[in-house]
Amino acid sequence: LPMLIYQYITYVQSSKTLKSTYAKELKQKVDLVTLLINKSIFQTISDLKMMSSNATEWIALGNTSPVKNQLYAFEEIHHDIKSTSLIDDSYNIVFSTVIDQHALININSVAKKMKNYSKTSMEDIYIYQSLNENEFKIFMINKVKTTKLHFILVEMDFQNIALLLSSFEDEILGEKPIFILGKDNNTILTSSDSPNAKTAFINRNLFENSTQIYEYTDFDGDEVLSAYETIFEFGENKALGFKIVASIPLNIIDEEVYKTLQYNINIGVVITILVFLLVMVVSTSISNSIKKLLYFAKQLKSGNYQERMREKNNILEFEELSLILNEMSKRIEKRNDELHNKNNLLQNLAHYDALTGIPNRMLFQDRLLSAITRAKRNNTSIALLFIDLDKFKEINDSFGHDYGDEILKISALRLKSILREEDTVARLGGDEFTIILEDIIDPKCIDKIGDKIINSIKEEIPVKDHNFNISCSIGISMFPKDTTNKDDLIRYADIAMYKSKDLGRGVYQYYSVNLT
Repeated sequence: LPMLIYQYITYVQSSKTLKSTYAKELKQKVDLVTLLINKSIFQTISDLKMMSSNATEWIALGNTSPVKNQLYAFEEIHHDIKSTSLIDDSYNIVFSTVIDQHALININSVAKKMKNYSKTSMEDIYIYQSLNENEFKIFMINKVKTTKLHFILVEMDFQNIALLLSSFEDEILGEKPIFILGKDNNTILTSSDSPNAKTAFINRNLFENSTQIYEYTDFDGDEVLSAYETIFEFGENKALGFKIVASIPLNIIDEEVYKTLQYNINIGVVITILVFLLVMVVSTSISNSIKKLLYFAKQLKSGNYQERMREKNNILEFEELSLILNEMSKRIEKRNDELHNKNNLLQNLAHYDALTGIPNRMLFQDRLLSAITRAKRNNTSIALLFIDLDKFKEINDSFGHDYGDEILKISALRLKSILREEDTVARLGGDEFTIILEDIIDPKCIDKIGDKIINSIKEEIPVKDHNFNISCSIGISMFPKDTTNKDDLIRYADIAMYKSKDLGRGVYQYYSVNLT
């Protein structure tokens, strides 16, 4: 009897170990999904603020055409954005990126629902959530600070985020779908075709003193081990605050452990009959087997999934359990490797442009901020070059995007070949590139680089059976000469680039105060 009790305790310990392993894996999953969603929404908010700042300048000058172009460019960069609209102080649409009349009526209705928020004091993003016809959307509105009040309204659906959830469903047997729950625990999005249902945390029990891992009964009536993470609350009205929830049924763990336990109890009845004859031999053998299993369980608990039970066990039950634990360890190791690879891939996709392989807008923002910090510390200067390929849209319209993509790749390679290793070239989207030049000692070197860029882009570009001759327009802003603010540095370079286009294209232009 003491022997059987000890075996039972051993198996319970194994169950706890496996449960802890699954809990950690679930938490890593929801943490990564939450990180990516937070980055996506935060980047959209950051870019919306920048666009509103730029729109303020153009509307103040009485020119709304660049604002309209910015709305289309913003929607092209952010694939989750369904529409972008400029709204006046009466909350009527000035113009929008959508043309469908039904969609425009819906957008105008949402704008009027926000009317009571604030027309004059809003300084931050305001977010409104809508759930119509089982399709979840969020609307972001930001003030354009001009004499006549305007707002930019962005409609964001969660199609890409739904695809992201589906990509994280792996091969864990019996795993539940991943859910995004609202503040009222209603299902907003799910990784499967399950119907939307009210999800309540029933009979909740904390697992290992963690406030984000629970054992509870879900809306299907299954006892599950669940982990969740909360999406940040954004904006002036502290909207969102959703939960990302992933779960595994507890019977997946229990079946593996207690199946062997039940079998062992039956054998134990026979062993007790022979205990007086075989006590020394059997007890020694069992003791050694238990020690091996305990050691193996401790290795799993510590995260060493490469450990295996390599020695053959003479007792059938322990050998079977060893095989089961070995197989579980292999599966966990494989899933950890796959999750690590997915994480590396997503990190790369999040920071580098998929077409050209150079840094994208997000990584450009980080590097510019780092460059400004170093320049302040070392008392040096930075030059920011904003480059736009002239009449690139005509090539796309006439020859197709395949030709345009090849031209963008070749242009990116030429820009990289001109720069030093410590400089940064990035693609913001479309045919727009930026270059960060650090440690500027002689301002004349900027002129030389500007000439090199223009001459390099002018060189004939062969694509398939055609040769193209294009030019580029460059705007240049300086830190700290023009500004010490990161967003203003970008905006000034953009304004200077448009001045280059006004001067006839194929030239570079420095920012000066009279441009704004």
